[in-house]
Amino acid sequence: MSIPHPFGVEPWCYLPGFNVTCRNENDDSHGSSSPKLFLGDGTVEVLEISIANATVRINASLAYFPGTDKDNFLGPKPIITTDAPWSGALGKGGKAGVYTLGWRSNRLFAIGCNVQVLLDDDDLEGAGAPPNNSSKTLSTCATFCDWDEHEQSCSLPAVLDWRINHTTCHGNGSSAACRSSNSFCEYMHYRIDQGHICSCAQGYQGNPYLPNGCKDVNECEDPNTYQFYGVCNNTKGGYHCECPTGFVGNASLPSGCKDVDECAHPELHSCYGVCINMPGTFHCRCKQGTYYGDPFTKGGCSSLSVLKIGLAVGGGMVFFAFGNWCTLRGT
Repeated sequence: MSIPHPFGVEPWCYLPGFNVTCRNENDDSHGSSSPKLFLGDGTVEVLEISIANATVRINASLAYFPGTDKDNFLGPKPIITTDAPWSGALGKGGKAGVYTLGWRSNRLFAIGCNVQVLLDDDDLEGAGAPPNNSSKTLSTCATFCDWDEHEQSCSLPAVLDWRINHTTCHGNGSSAACRSSNSFCEYMHYRIDQGHICSCAQGYQGNPYLPNGCKDVNECEDPNTYQFYGVCNNTKGGYHCECPTGFVGNASLPSGCKDVDECAHPELHSCYGVCINMPGTFHCRCKQGTYYGDPFTKGGCSSLSVLKIGLAVGGGMVFFAFGNWCTLRGT
């Protein structure tokens, strides 16, 4: 797994709050191990980091409702998250970390019998979030993994959003965190703890947190995404599509390029002979009965002039033809 900036393992290699830990973990009872990545000091396992989506996919733990006794799971005891990985990921003691639960990226599973969960939007609508009325989820008896109350061994993948909160996104779209040219910052107003992220400008892709991290996209190499039906010319941050020579129209549409009938106006194409239209081009030739000259030059096709001289030789005649072409016939 790659660790892209702003994340990093070594000091000075990551932005504040984006430190991660890499260590070997046992995979099975045979003692084999493999390196795994964890957020912060190693409480939450990282499965994937996305710069483009500003998300981290993690191996999350369950939130457990202990209840008052074995038959009551809706008692007054609080949800156990103080020492669980979620607290480490989202920040402890009211301190705002760089992570929040992914917006519309997760599903809530209620494990137990007849469990009702009330969801509240925390009045995010005022911050620009889409309307999200409170709802409820009802779970009948269901299990998704082996659950151990003491070990809390059950884990489910989840998605966290991350954002930059140690610097400011200015009105002109600049931020100290956005180090690449052709990049900009934008605030994430729909998130609980406001912060911003950096993105590459349109027509560029890569890592905006690195100098020269945003590279030009060559749209001409990806016709499935950037549809064009003519000649594609890549430009910085975009592309230009035009019809091939001999066609006119809209090269961005299927069948948008139409053949030009050069023979409809042969004088515009310097054809002074017989014009024959072809797809994307045309042929021009001298008229029948004229000398094979240059039909693209005015007067280039001249008439064939032949001067015949007959001489009596023995019992027959020999004819010589003089002109641009010379032929000899005998009897």
